[in-house]
Amino acid sequence: MKLHLLALIILLGGTLAAQDDVSNEDQSAYEMKLGKADALRDEIGQARASGDVEREITRSMELVFYLMNDLGDRVESYERALALEDLLDQHRDTEVYQRIAPRLYFELGYFLQDQNDFASGRDYMIRAIELGEEYGMDRKTMDWRLHLSAVYMNLDNRDASLELLDRVAAQAALLNDPVAVERAHEFRMCFHLHYDELDEARTYGLLSLGEYNPSNQLAFRNGILSEIYYKLGQNDSAAVFAERALEISVENGWIREEQEAHKHLRIIYKNLGDFERSVYHHERYDELQSELRSFETARAIGLANAQKVETERKLQEELASQQLASQRFIILLIAIGLAVLICVVIYIANRLQVIRNQKAEIEREKLRAERSERAKEQFLANMSHEIRTPMNAISGMISSLLRREHSDEQRVFLRAMKQSAANLLVILNDILDMSKLSYGSLDITSVPVNLAGVCHHVVSLLQQKAREKGISLSFQAPEDFPEFIMGDPVRMNQILINLIGNAIKFTEEGQVALTLDWSKDTYTLKVRDTGVGIAPETLPVIFEQFRQGEGPVDKRYAGTGLGLAITRQLVELQQGKIWVESEPGQGSTFSIALPLIPASQTTGPDSTISEERLKEISSQLGIRSILIAEDNALNKMVIEDDLGWFFPDAGLVFAESGKEAIALFDRHSFDVVLMDIQMPEMNGYEATRAIRQLESAGSAHRRTPVIAMTASLLKDQLDKCFEVGMDAYIPKPYTPRELVITIAEARGFSGVARPGQSSVPGMARKQSE
Repeated sequence: MKLHLLALIILLGGTLAAQDDVSNEDQSAYEMKLGKADALRDEIGQARASGDVEREITRSMELVFYLMNDLGDRVESYERALALEDLLDQHRDTEVYQRIAPRLYFELGYFLQDQNDFASGRDYMIRAIELGEEYGMDRKTMDWRLHLSAVYMNLDNRDASLELLDRVAAQAALLNDPVAVERAHEFRMCFHLHYDELDEARTYGLLSLGEYNPSNQLAFRNGILSEIYYKLGQNDSAAVFAERALEISVENGWIREEQEAHKHLRIIYKNLGDFERSVYHHERYDELQSELRSFETARAIGLANAQKVETERKLQEELASQQLASQRFIILLIAIGLAVLICVVIYIANRLQVIRNQKAEIEREKLRAERSERAKEQFLANMSHEIRTPMNAISGMISSLLRREHSDEQRVFLRAMKQSAANLLVILNDILDMSKLSYGSLDITSVPVNLAGVCHHVVSLLQQKAREKGISLSFQAPEDFPEFIMGDPVRMNQILINLIGNAIKFTEEGQVALTLDWSKDTYTLKVRDTGVGIAPETLPVIFEQFRQGEGPVDKRYAGTGLGLAITRQLVELQQGKIWVESEPGQGSTFSIALPLIPASQTTGPDSTISEERLKEISSQLGIRSILIAEDNALNKMVIEDDLGWFFPDAGLVFAESGKEAIALFDRHSFDVVLMDIQMPEMNGYEATRAIRQLESAGSAHRRTPVIAMTASLLKDQLDKCFEVGMDAYIPKPYTPRELVITIAEARGFSGVARPGQSSVPGMARKQSE
């Protein structure tokens, strides 16, 4: 027994060592691919340095294909293809031009076709075909013409597409090339399917299933035939072809083709009433979707598992052999003992190396993750600033124009522009809110709120949008609903706008109704509509990010897919729950239940202040001079117009950099400083620190309110505003209320909100600290 165990240890040690070697090879596979790409880049550089143009062109074409097909780097591949096109244009009279240019032009055309730029793709493919004919590439040009026919089809040029298909079919028959003939039938099938000519599509699809099909084409053609039979209402035949496509895909390990087959089969079997199979294919479709997201990891695991199975099989064979030859075991005892010792030493050495490699890989992955997070934060900050800065100018100028006299027709256009700018801001805020939610940095406040008033306000905001679609929008609440409850008015406003806006978008006729009800410790909001409704299979994922249901999305209803995901998380942050009830064609009802906490005070911040009231407030502040640090010319025009409207008696002084703002502050006295954050020479943070140092140095300046005007609204950047000594912030784009009330509260004015309770985000953040 001990001798058998000793043999097992020897074999197991060798097996594990071999398995570790395979794992190391798998881990280095991607690095090897990158190494090959770097080697090609180096060779291109050497050829360019030595003036070897032919070698430079040839290796550049190899790198284009390698980046596209092996590394999947479409961006660098396309950029290098364009650079190679320029290089080829400089050497038109060379043999390498004749060999490379037609293939390059086709690849560029194919890439642009894949990016839906069909017009540009067409031009490149035509050039490729012309050169291919000139240089005797007859068989290549046949296939290129088929792809060009698909481009013409997408450009809705039926005659040109059909002419190319007929020409290729005739040429393939003349050359007696059965592969090309079946290929032409395949494209002809797709052509008729595109134009919903299903009988013709079926005929050519069946002709394409000849004996010369490569497996990948056979899987594709069976899948398309399944779609054709499905559209013809022949679900049984559709199932047969889809099952054949699935079988081929599974046999060859093509995950994407297998997923597409499951997608067809789940719908086909549902129509056939075979719900058990439909559910099975639906589940497999979802599983494959997850697999595709981590394909490289899955492939590595598959290799490791295959190696493990093979190792175990060999181990069993060796053990069986040892059992049959047990009489020789005593003679080999000493040799086996030495072998055991050697194997153990090798095994331990290999395991230590593996552990070291794993630790190094973990450290690399950690570093990559940290870099990725930093890059994400920086991207969001840049995106916020770069989009909000021009949006501030657009929105502000529209508001300025609306204050002036215009014809009724012009005013309609201006209001439409104002609404479009607001819609863009909603999308941007959705993206930034999702980031804040993922970082756990989205704040929820609890202040006295007139919830019925918030509902009335949102309904009035969206009433015009409902009228434009010819539907009614109503609100109903019980008379005994508490006047004030504790809650977050900003987030409740955001939740209602998301839900009611969605209801209006998906309702073509009928009505949208908002109702408010309450019990002892809970209040409920319901948004009902008579719109298109939601399919049952979509309901479980309706609140997920970027999900808008199965099937193609109607352009009338397209969006970011973030609104409901954000709404769900905002509700959950307030210890509430949200759910939906819907039937296709019968409309939907979204319900929200939140804890009801009566407010101890009977007043809350006023969230709807008219411009007349804002002008009254501004006139009471006694502001005579304002310093504005802003380098953007358009934003300067906007803030100058707004301040001139609300503070007509104040002198406005502009600085285009932080250094200029400090110099002006040192020489003059100002009542308020409005400070942009990103400026040349010196940013707003540094300028604010310098201003506070001037004040603390004992100069004649009293403490002057410094208010940030920033398009960057990430939490760490807002925190930094208060850390350097700013008193509040005004977001870009801003509303007149945010401008006036922030300045008023920074000046100590308390006529809008209760003492100790701010009505703007920037002041609320400061006071909470």
